[in-house]
Amino acid sequence: MVLFPRQNLPIYHPLLLYQIKNIPFFTWVHGGYFAVSNPGYDVVDYKFCKNHIGYGKYLIDLVNSRETSIKKINKIKFNINYVGSFRFDKIHKATKYKIRNKKKIITFYIGGYTNMNHFYYGYNRKDTVTSLWKQQLEILKILNYFSDEYNIVVKDYPNGYEKLWRNIIKKEFNNKFTYLSNEKRLEQVFSESDLNIFPWVSTTFFEALYYESDIFLYEEDLFTEPFKKNFNNEVIWSTNLDDFKDKVFNYLKKGTFKKLSKTKSRNYFINYDENYDTKINNLKKILSKAN
Repeated sequence: MVLFPRQNLPIYHPLLLYQIKNIPFFTWVHGGYFAVSNPGYDVVDYKFCKNHIGYGKYLIDLVNSRETSIKKINKIKFNINYVGSFRFDKIHKATKYKIRNKKKIITFYIGGYTNMNHFYYGYNRKDTVTSLWKQQLEILKILNYFSDEYNIVVKDYPNGYEKLWRNIIKKEFNNKFTYLSNEKRLEQVFSESDLNIFPWVSTTFFEALYYESDIFLYEEDLFTEPFKKNFNNEVIWSTNLDDFKDKVFNYLKKGTFKKLSKTKSRNYFINYDENYDTKINNLKKILSKAN
């Protein structure tokens, strides 16, 4: 509880108000994450709420694992459920764009964007505070080797560091890359890309699973156990930058695209195979059992 400095009125976190009134409540995860650390407002989600809904089964493993900090920090017995994402299903399952360019399109998604006025401590990646720009530059150097063979697209956040990346693309890579901010919708970028490369695990990684293009994922803080057991043949991933760069280089040198199935990873992360009606019924059952 905190107090207004002048009026001395008690202010509670919104979730605490539900607890005081004994009203059941849920947290539906704000986005896709699969890291060992528990940064930002995720800390509050798990501190004040025991009922959670995720996109897929991944959330059960993440929360219950002794490896992740969620379990270490909180002594609550969580009620973890999954439904999927109605919004992502609507956007991505129906997306169709025609690709006119004959060259293969490789898309690198700028990751780890950090607004310095909103930085949350708790990340295990030491360079998150500088938006991982140095590591991402290293990956772009690998892509530059193949800029004559493939079309390289750098997709940034609409509120990202446009000036920084445009300067890097101009001065370091002689404008051989195409920079996108908000010129195209994300689903259009996904549908046109033949390969998607992510420098951190985030919601965009989850959304990319709807598409046939192969996925590269570099995440130093990745919860790796499910990847090692189930997804080595579906997602090309690494927690080490040098290893990741080698994998990207070897893949592009061989030049065989869209070769990996995503059956297991789709169902695990986004509950892909269940239809709309089944998901609605599952959601109703979950809510009816709230306590």
